Amino acid sequence: MKKILLALAAVIACGSAAAQFTGPQAAANWTVGNLGALNGNVSFGTALFAPSQLVLVGADASSGCTGGVYGFAGPCELRVTLNQPGIYTFDYAYTSFDSDGPGGDLFGVLVDGVRVSPTVSDPGGAVSQAGTRSFTALSSFGFFVNCSDCTGGEARVTISSFRVSPVPEASTLALWLAGGAAVAGIASRRQRAAGGATRQG
Repeated sequence: MKKILLALAAVIACGSAAAQFTGPQAAANWTVGNLGALNGNVSFGTALFAPSQLVLVGADASSGCTGGVYGFAGPCELRVTLNQPGIYTFDYAYTSFDSDGPGGDLFGVLVDGVRVSPTVSDPGGAVSQAGTRSFTALSSFGFFVNCSDCTGGEARVTISSFRVSPVPEASTLALWLAGGAAVAGIASRRQRAAGGATRQG
């Protein structure tokens, strides 16, 4: 029984993950925008979608961002969001071209419209960073590149191996937990019965 439940869970998990930026996660379903006011010769942030990856290029301006302060998640940033619940998993490769390093280019995620802290990129870390992350969103998910003071060079982030799995509904989760408890109870009774038979023999 336990093996059947595990096999069924594996089939559901494999069949439910949508890979990359296609179908419900295609470029047309994302909202892309730049927040805040950049000054001087302006280069707004861009999002370049392909079926297998998303490339984010942060904003940069010769005179910076109005109200922006180096090293803080200020008012100027590129945001890319998808209104879809799910468990989001992705690989990222981040590089800051800011002359002051990654503290001026913060890369992170928005879960249900809220910036997750700490950011995905490490402001005090290396100029180039990479890794794999996973987040659960109940209504929407997004990426942001905040250019902090928005001078000295932009950040670039490549998102790959992007996939979304459904968040289990409460009733489904309760059913799985009940099934797991029942399987554990049966196994425990069999073990006790086997132990009693051994002692009698």
